[in-house]
Amino acid sequence: MKFGDIISFSRIGYPHQVVYTGKNDKGQDMVVHFSGQPTRRGGATVKENLLMCVVTKDYKVEKTVDINSKVQPEKQMRATVDGLLKSGTGHHNLFNNNYERLASIIRYGKPISPQVRKSKSTP
Repeated sequence: MKFGDIISFSRIGYPHQVVYTGKNDKGQDMVVHFSGQPTRRGGATVKENLLMCVVTKDYKVEKTVDINSKVQPEKQMRATVDGLLKSGTGHHNLFNNNYERLASIIRYGKPISPQVRKSKSTP
């Protein structure tokens, strides 16, 4: 995996996404994601954690949006991750500030959520 890769895996009801941020000083894979309880007042915040503590065994590197969107340079992705970790972004919302949008803001510099578009168009 490379810095900025979006990792997708199943959670109850929907796919969950995190962003790969490289190895820590112990050589362990790290990811950035929303953490905490999105239903609690104040919402979830952006955290960096070990890949193995966040992701299920059955995951895949998601690059389907790469076809239609330009991937930012790694330097820009790192700056975005640093800013998000400092601010925490907070207030997770299924439609406006979700896992998929967080991942796409880091990778592409803009919020993209095919999952939300699909759910809104499905009767």
